[in-house]
Amino acid sequence: MSKINPPSKYGGNKILLPKPTIEIEDFKYPIFCLKHIHNKFSLSQCTTEQKCGLINKLHQMSQSTWLDLIGTGRHKAGSEKILISSIKSQVPNFITDEVNYLLAFRFYDMLPFLVHRNRFVCHIIFIDHSRNLYNHG
Repeated sequence: MSKINPPSKYGGNKILLPKPTIEIEDFKYPIFCLKHIHNKFSLSQCTTEQKCGLINKLHQMSQSTWLDLIGTGRHKAGSEKILISSIKSQVPNFITDEVNYLLAFRFYDMLPFLVHRNRFVCHIIFIDHSRNLYNHG
């Protein structure tokens, strides 16, 4: 006579693995998003060299923490704050009225790209490929 085993808590013959979870509070480095990039200040207006420079910059930034990126000099690996009111183009609707500034980072030939930081996500909004998005003083 064969022995009958009770049903497994894992669903019979299948092993159910726990669903992976990501602790979003623990991200100290940027995760990049291009969903909200402005169509007149996007990759399609950049030269091949500018596109390569931007990819290299994003890779460099991904190896740093937000603390390092914010705390470094604006013309080095760091950033500077650009007031929304000084931007000559309309910002996307997902940026609410509480947001006063975007962060500018430099890439190829010191060109800026402007981002909105929402916790750990770095939303790339503008790539200022011709330096005419705001007054560079």
